[in-house]
Amino acid sequence: MGGAFYIDGSDVAFEQCTFLENRAGIDSVGYGGILVSVGGKIMLNRCTAENNRANGLGGAMCIWFPEESSVTNCVFEGNTGSTGGGIFFLNSNNTIFYNNLFSNNTGSFFGGALGLKNTSFPILNCTFADNFGGQGGSIYCSSGVSNPVYNTVISKNNAYGNGQQVYIAYLESTLSFYHCVVESGREGFGGSGGWYPGAYHGEYVGNIEEPVDFVPYGDFLYGIAPPSPSIDSGYTDTISSIIPVTDLAGRPRILNGIIDMGCLEYEDQSGICESKKNKQTEIYPNPFHSTTTITFEELPEKTVLQIFNSVGKAVRIINNNYCKSVTWDGCDDLGNKLPSGLYFITNSEGLSGKVFKL
Repeated sequence: MGGAFYIDGSDVAFEQCTFLENRAGIDSVGYGGILVSVGGKIMLNRCTAENNRANGLGGAMCIWFPEESSVTNCVFEGNTGSTGGGIFFLNSNNTIFYNNLFSNNTGSFFGGALGLKNTSFPILNCTFADNFGGQGGSIYCSSGVSNPVYNTVISKNNAYGNGQQVYIAYLESTLSFYHCVVESGREGFGGSGGWYPGAYHGEYVGNIEEPVDFVPYGDFLYGIAPPSPSIDSGYTDTISSIIPVTDLAGRPRILNGIIDMGCLEYEDQSGICESKKNKQTEIYPNPFHSTTTITFEELPEKTVLQIFNSVGKAVRIINNNYCKSVTWDGCDDLGNKLPSGLYFITNSEGLSGKVFKL
């Protein structure tokens, strides 16, 4: 198990790693073309998994029973497995999952990109495009699945059988969609919990059912091509889970209270589109050791500032008390001193950017 890594009960972090053409299983069933991680804590950030293969679950990765797991800002391209061409998650509820791009992956049986069993973690601002599955072109849901999906693009996926976009195998399982592109809508769902009349019981709010067109953006091939209703149409009230502070390309996510769908924010040829231009922010000193002052040139009289660590977890909420500048002491909401690193800020009006270095 695990073409390159088998991780059993250990804490492992992969940052800015590239995994190419690994394979699990030749003469016998193999899981996780790159890795199988069982238990422990695993974190992947800004990694690329390309052309990996497993003849069992998880063409690139299997993440099973983690104490904690995090997959953020990653690209899964051209991987192949029997179920979950990109990743297969099992009993993985304590998981952070956002800004990931899944394209041209294949699940020969189920789930071209993603396989889920006994999971409930939020899926935020991801893009699933041009994946292929035997059943379920992008996402396969086995038993015990109840994941909410926010601001995610699911388009141009395909399947031999049922569920061109999503396959929900069991009546007990479901996915709830909030402000997503879900090509073909619920008609693109398959399985007993998706296709059978009256079986789908997830929430389904503010979604777009037309396919989107993609254009290259920088190193990525799946930026949203304008005009598109998915631009400026995302759901911003995701702070109760984990809010993506930046997109896959590292650009600010929420600007002026607006967020796009998918893993990449739209940017026109002249830069950030007019409705999203960031207001001037001054942070001094930066980097800092004890305290720093945050000043906004244009800030409403009353707003709430939210500070996040580098993996998008909220660590501090500060009310400006009608002042245009506030001081931060480098502590979280409980008064604990935070470790050195990069921190980000956003507020209720959407002004955001990478601003702190402790």
